Amino acid sequence: MKTLKSGFFLTAFSFAALFHSSCDQQKKDQLALWSETSPKTDITTFVEKITNPQSPDFVPVDDRIAVFDNDGTLWTEYPVYNQLLFAIDILHEIAEKDTAFENKEPYSKFLDSLWMSNGDISTHDLLALIQKTHSGFSTTEFRERSAEWMKTTKHPLLQKTITDLSYSPMVELINYLNENEFQVYIVSGGGVEFIRAISEDIYGIPVNHIIGSRMETAYNPESGEIELQSKIEFIDDKEGKPVGINTVIGKRPILVGGNSDGDLAMMEYASKGDYPFLNLLVHHTDADREFSYDVNSKIGHLDKALQVAKDQNWTIIDMAADWKQIH
Repeated sequence: MKTLKSGFFLTAFSFAALFHSSCDQQKKDQLALWSETSPKTDITTFVEKITNPQSPDFVPVDDRIAVFDNDGTLWTEYPVYNQLLFAIDILHEIAEKDTAFENKEPYSKFLDSLWMSNGDISTHDLLALIQKTHSGFSTTEFRERSAEWMKTTKHPLLQKTITDLSYSPMVELINYLNENEFQVYIVSGGGVEFIRAISEDIYGIPVNHIIGSRMETAYNPESGEIELQSKIEFIDDKEGKPVGINTVIGKRPILVGGNSDGDLAMMEYASKGDYPFLNLLVHHTDADREFSYDVNSKIGHLDKALQVAKDQNWTIIDMAADWKQIH
């Protein structure tokens, strides 16, 4: 009996040790795609302190709001936004039916195969393109077309489908935050319906957690559909991002992820709340696995936000150094 008892306790002890080892390993690997550098430590330290009921920095579940920019923060944006590529494909469809568009400004600029190298494309031209190509659809049809396009279209340089361009470490981070009872939102200058088309499949973020630029809409009683009109109602960029957050969420975020000067306003918004906060600024430094750009880029322009992040000791994510994997 003594031998049996000893064996039993030894087995139980071994099982308990194995169980705790497994738990420790699971905890350690929650951000497995992040290098053992300061950003990973910043994230885990922040989450641990705000989820610990005994901590003076504890944040109730209802107030654990995390918001992320999309382009350049959650997926590739360079050398041109994915939604712009989608708009140009639709423009080509329109031009095939109406050849007058080949000479009509500003649309003719985007029908030129060298449009990306044209320096005369203004914000006004881009907005005109979006208004023309994103109207006349129901929201249902637009999402279906967007989703199909993203699943079948390849990035012009990376030769991956658009749906394969998400940043794996950031998807891992979203899952980690969900496990710690955060409410995670996307707050993007991109179109809300375009992002809704893939947000659940790629990021696991529900469509009602998408805040983005939006077209005016109207309800069609005959079809029972919401239809996209030809006017942009709201641009969710720069100072518009805190406005969008307040309108949709009604609470200040405690964690913000961004990558450009367009995200600075919502980071400053988070920093002025009553709770502890964590701002994560993704710096594109990896020319080998993706792209390297910041101050001199029109896409994802990063200048002032980078300096503020350094001055305020926010967390700067160096993609080359801090991520083991990109896509």
